[in-house]
Amino acid sequence: LIIASWVISSFMSMLSIASHFGSLATTCGGPQSLWGMVSLRAQEHEERERAPIDLVVALDVSASMEGAKIALAKKALGFVVAHLRERDRFAAVSFDSSSATLFPLTQMTATAKEKCLQSLPRVCTGEYTNISAGLLRALSILHARAECNPVSCLVLLTDGMANVGLRATADVLRAVRGMRASMPPHHPPLSLYAFGFGAEHNAVALRALSDENNGMYFFVASDDDIPEAFADCIGGLLSVVAQNIELELRPAPGVQLLRPQSMRPMRELPDNGGWVIELGDIQSQEERDIPFQVVAPAGFAGPLVACRLTSFDVITNATATITHTAAVAVPDINQKNHPNSDRLAAQISRVQCARAIHEAQQHSEGGRFEDARALLRGQIDTLQARACENQRELLDDLERCLQAIQVDTSYQRMGSYVMSSCAQTHSTQRSNTASHPRGYSSYVTPGKSRLRASTRASGTTE
Repeated sequence: LIIASWVISSFMSMLSIASHFGSLATTCGGPQSLWGMVSLRAQEHEERERAPIDLVVALDVSASMEGAKIALAKKALGFVVAHLRERDRFAAVSFDSSSATLFPLTQMTATAKEKCLQSLPRVCTGEYTNISAGLLRALSILHARAECNPVSCLVLLTDGMANVGLRATADVLRAVRGMRASMPPHHPPLSLYAFGFGAEHNAVALRALSDENNGMYFFVASDDDIPEAFADCIGGLLSVVAQNIELELRPAPGVQLLRPQSMRPMRELPDNGGWVIELGDIQSQEERDIPFQVVAPAGFAGPLVACRLTSFDVITNATATITHTAAVAVPDINQKNHPNSDRLAAQISRVQCARAIHEAQQHSEGGRFEDARALLRGQIDTLQARACENQRELLDDLERCLQAIQVDTSYQRMGSYVMSSCAQTHSTQRSNTASHPRGYSSYVTPGKSRLRASTRASGTTE
């Protein structure tokens, strides 16, 4: 890749936006095809500056949670409560065959924290798994708020598949969608984080719930990983700096902008060939990279793409917009080793790998395992031939997914969970695992690392 320019401008106090371009193919005397990328980065913010949150937890207390799972889940909830501030509000519901409110939405004063912590030991397991009942009760608590904190989150914890209530994924999604649509207009956007414990939950359903509701799916393979997975999730929620982020890309006259390389929701602007990408929220020190490709006339120099970024800043409680012009100079063919070329190549590879894993999982869901394996092998071959800074991390995850479907029967046992987790973490650029086979994930921010370390130091995992 040949990087032609690097432009950066600030976005409010917490975000920055940058653009970079590279030349991949130029026909002699004809149009030139350029790869470009817009990058968004959330700056580090002080813990004391963070926005207060409304957090509701829906805890599975079906019979299969008996023993270590429920004990560790209670400890993890206690850890969460301990890290909330007085301006934060917390509620908890339980579900088995039906649902119940364990603790109403309450400001986390010292007295309220003590009361909440005293109620956790009384939680006991029941019988069946009615996930929809737990979700709808948690959503009803959020729906009933007269006033809201800037950040709202629902956390679902389950180790099984729905066997009473709404069972089909489409029906659960429809019910959640209906509840969200009925929320009062002044309510902030809601994020739904879904934790699947062990190897008997419905990974496809939990990922779909989190994807559609701006959250993450956590596959918790071992009971001992429960507290640290919670720390990763809560560490992110306590560092949200902006929400409702939309990036609009508009090509200059005479320039064609192809569909951006992203698995985020997006819509085309028919009047000018532009695109709007919905980026959801962003947490402190996270990054979002949107690669795209343009076709420009030969010898083109000047503005290629106009960028417009809108967001709601939860720190200042204000909506802001910034415009940014992505300009490119005539590419210098001798600039092959430009220091930014790896970043662009890495992000193109990231999106391609996330899409390959997602499509391989769709094949697996349909029983087309040989097609899934062939797709993953092809992506591995492509990536091995392309040096980039995240090559080893992407290859590791592609090989993990391939290993998890080497035998057709292994998909339900492990492949579904691994593929859901890997596809989502690379498509969103956000961590979603407590213990990674490599021992790290490039998406874990320093803030999350600190809270994970605090979890271990507190003895929660003992």
